[in-house]
Amino acid sequence: MKIEGIAFQLKGKVQGVGMRFTIARLAQNLDLKGYVKNTKDGRVMGEIVGPKDRLETFFQTLTENAPGKIVNIDKQPLNEIPDYTKFKIKLF
Repeated sequence: MKIEGIAFQLKGKVQGVGMRFTIARLAQNLDLKGYVKNTKDGRVMGEIVGPKDRLETFFQTLTENAPGKIVNIDKQPLNEIPDYTKFKIKLF
């Protein structure tokens, strides 16, 4: 099974609504690795690594069930796949 990595940024009402905790719980439930964090300009960003089908499920589920209001999800493939061992919430 091919492992892929995606860098993502969420824009909208995404801070102060439990978004990072929702993302971490969803990623852990799907056995995905990486991190999520708030940015100082009000976005939520991170990197997520795993099989393509689980990444698709992650973003679909997040879009449908996110707290707050996601206006846009910007996703960029990672050229190199980091060797994350778990999914975690980082500070700024």
